[in-house]
Amino acid sequence: MNHPSIEIKLKEILFDLIQDSDGCQYKTADAIDPAIEFSTLNITSIDLMEFVLVVEAAFDISVLDNLSPENLPTTLSQWADLTSTQLAVL
Repeated sequence: MNHPSIEIKLKEILFDLIQDSDGCQYKTADAIDPAIEFSTLNITSIDLMEFVLVVEAAFDISVLDNLSPENLPTTLSQWADLTSTQLAVL
């Protein structure tokens, strides 16, 4: 899977998490800027853990085996880089 495809899938996952939250400014997954910090999206720690678990399942990778929660990526772009790297190792 190439980097752009990974980023599209990550946008879809994130959008599914935030679309029903108060103050969601996005109408579609495509509208999410990959460089936006998760902290600006009003994502709770529970939302973030759900995102991590869905990403792990969607890409069959293990994020939390290699990173502590405080060291997780903070943007979709960073998540795409991490996911690409982990998929390359498989």
